[in-house]
Amino acid sequence: MQNQREEGISEKTYLAAVSGPMPVDTDGTFHRITVPLAPDPDNRLKMIISTDGTLPESKHAETFYSVLKSTGSDTAAPVSLVMLRLKTGRTHQIRVHMASLGHPLLGDSLYCLSDMSNHFSRAALHAWKLNFQLPFPIDEAASDTPSSMLHNKNAKKEISLEAPLPEDFKKFYETIF
Repeated sequence: MQNQREEGISEKTYLAAVSGPMPVDTDGTFHRITVPLAPDPDNRLKMIISTDGTLPESKHAETFYSVLKSTGSDTAAPVSLVMLRLKTGRTHQIRVHMASLGHPLLGDSLYCLSDMSNHFSRAALHAWKLNFQLPFPIDEAASDTPSSMLHNKNAKKEISLEAPLPEDFKKFYETIF
């Protein structure tokens, strides 16, 4: 799976509820965050931004995000709903990258110290969709193999999975938007 992600074959899509207003990407634009991450020397549970990549154990990290909804800045506690895709898969990558933009995940006790949200008792991050290829050729004898794929014995089946929204995300969405 890691090789497929690095080669752009697999794709994992997340939803996150974040603090603060963000401009909505009505055209489906994805923005890119490319900032290296490194272990926090003061707290072994955390990762931190390594702006120039020179901190010990720094690793390249790349996240794409698109803002789906936002309450705007005129509300008492502005929030936004963001869709994210990872090019790399570093520890706490989404949490650190969003916090570095000034939009930490709601409910994130590690990276969002000022969150007063009552919506989430955990980091507001949901692994929503996963698309990947089976790592082996399709068995031509399999009953669910489309006939259009049978001519290529080396064809690999594409799999798409979607996880339903957890109750806290549903409640958040219904309450806020």
